Amino acid sequence: MDVPASHAQTLITLGALLLGGLAVETLGRRLPVPRVTLLLVFGYLIGPDVAGLLDASEARRWFEPITTIALVMVGFLIGEKFSPERMRAWGRVALITSLVQAILTAAVTTLGLVLLGIEPT
Repeated sequence: MDVPASHAQTLITLGALLLGGLAVETLGRRLPVPRVTLLLVFGYLIGPDVAGLLDASEARRWFEPITTIALVMVGFLIGEKFSPERMRAWGRVALITSLVQAILTAAVTTLGLVLLGIEPT
């Protein structure tokens, strides 16, 4: 079964991005710099503005699947830290904090729109 060249290139690109991210993550464990900062710098360096390893159309094409995968992984990593005991201890605080944050964000955004003369919908 022959794999089209475009599919092979896609898989190679994805593999290279994952390996590069893994290398940066490993480096971040040894440096006194937040790993997320190093990952952002890595993304910037391989992007169209610096090294050009991914051109703008490729970056746009990869953005949604990579961000989806990243968010799923963050969900798994956070989920593994939860336990029934931790949820009982922190669940109420987390719920109240989330609700207050959402309500304040909506209120400030609505106020800003009204002050700018934009009708909030």
